[in-house]
Amino acid sequence: MSVTNAVCVKFIAMEYYGLILNRTYEICACQNRLTGIRISGLISASTAYRNSIFRNPDSFRNSRLVKRYEGQDTCSKEALSLDRANFFLDFSKITKIEFSPRRKWGMASVPHSGILIIWGGNKVLRELILLGSQDGQLLASRLSAAVFGDRRKLEELSLIASRPSEKNYVLPDGWGKIVILILCALMILIPIAYKYFVSPAQKAAVVRFLQER
Repeated sequence: MSVTNAVCVKFIAMEYYGLILNRTYEICACQNRLTGIRISGLISASTAYRNSIFRNPDSFRNSRLVKRYEGQDTCSKEALSLDRANFFLDFSKITKIEFSPRRKWGMASVPHSGILIIWGGNKVLRELILLGSQDGQLLASRLSAAVFGDRRKLEELSLIASRPSEKNYVLPDGWGKIVILILCALMILIPIAYKYFVSPAQKAAVVRFLQER
């Protein structure tokens, strides 16, 4: 896969569709538009992604799908036409690019580094989940520079992005499960504590308090 631009912003991201399904794309900002080339099909949250290899976003590529684009300019109409799931957005339709470091619901153990939100006016055009370990804030800055025509800033940020970094931008796996377990434990323990450790006088005080409300 190739692109014609000397400076091009490229990254791997997942997008939800159909409520519970997802697709993984190579996103590329080039030739005055943002393109998405599908490089993987459905990724199941039930699959174990504990191996450190999945911190590398490229590990999510499906070799069969990627092979179709060999030697292609990924911004070209020909490449985009190879898959109905491929998409493009003209830069002129984009008004704002935001990065959110929050975890995306439903991702479970799938390593991801936050969400890039592409706005067109008051409407969210695309919500892109950054797979693996990626510097979302730097990526949002580079993408904004590409979309809004600040080429000098884009070149400076691209140099920064090319430097090795020891930071790990992958959010901790399994926190959603831990929170659910804690809440379930509290739901079990609170009634038991109320029944066996709260005196009749305290229970009566609680009842009076609730009645007064």
